Amino acid sequence: MDRDDIALARADIELEEMELRLQEARTKAEQVDAQIIASIEKLLTSDLWAQFLEHETKFLYCVRHEHSMLSVDKEDENYETIIKVTEQAIGMAKAIHRIAKRAGQLIELCHYDPTKQHKIKTLAVGLMSAGGKIGKAMEEADEVVDSNPV
Repeated sequence: MDRDDIALARADIELEEMELRLQEARTKAEQVDAQIIASIEKLLTSDLWAQFLEHETKFLYCVRHEHSMLSVDKEDENYETIIKVTEQAIGMAKAIHRIAKRAGQLIELCHYDPTKQHKIKTLAVGLMSAGGKIGKAMEEADEVVDSNPV
């Protein structure tokens, strides 16, 4: 066995190792994709999603007017309830927004697999729409805060 044979054998071993690492990375990516899809499916069958759909306008109002909703007069007899409901609504809306962003990222990452991409788009169409509305409401809230410094 001469030097060229040894170099070739080493290159073959390195190639096999790289192929193994690539396969491991693909397997991990598929697991992550499956977890995100499961999260989307779980959200879409949850009480949270049902409540959002039923009260979408109220959720968006709370997000859009977060600053004023959370600065309600402490002497108001409903102060604690208003704060609690507002914080829950904002938290739920932001959770939906985060999952919608992840779904959008996954759709972009699945460009190599049009079947998977279509499945995710179909599954998450309502979620993506809600995420966009929530994102817009958050931007509007930021604009109000920015235009009215304390």
